[in-house]
Amino acid sequence: MDQTEQPLDEEDFDMSATRPPLTFGLPHTLTCTLLAAGMFGLALYDTGNLANDLVYDGILLGGIGIFWSTAKIMLRSDYHGWDIFIAWLKLDFFCLDTKDWGGTHLSSFPLQSIYRCGAHDPDA
Repeated sequence: MDQTEQPLDEEDFDMSATRPPLTFGLPHTLTCTLLAAGMFGLALYDTGNLANDLVYDGILLGGIGIFWSTAKIMLRSDYHGWDIFIAWLKLDFFCLDTKDWGGTHLSSFPLQSIYRCGAHDPDA
């Protein structure tokens, strides 16, 4: 048998190696964020009136449950969506480079580069 006619070695695809660690169906960082928000909300809100506290607790837990369910549905096809969102917040949300780069765009060249013809006038 010729070397080019030999069958290729097949390896099983390991799906768990392509996704982040999940906790209760969500990425671990998002799960910890939601649980911490719920715990802080439950611990810090206190009016002294038991009925008002229970209503607030129910609304808070219901809101976190709605957010949890929505995130689970949105992230079921792309588990890295939350990490991409966090990376976007760190890089582009605060617009730290808007003056030089002009915000988020596909070009790898900044708007105020000294190497662009006519784009930057150091004397002005």
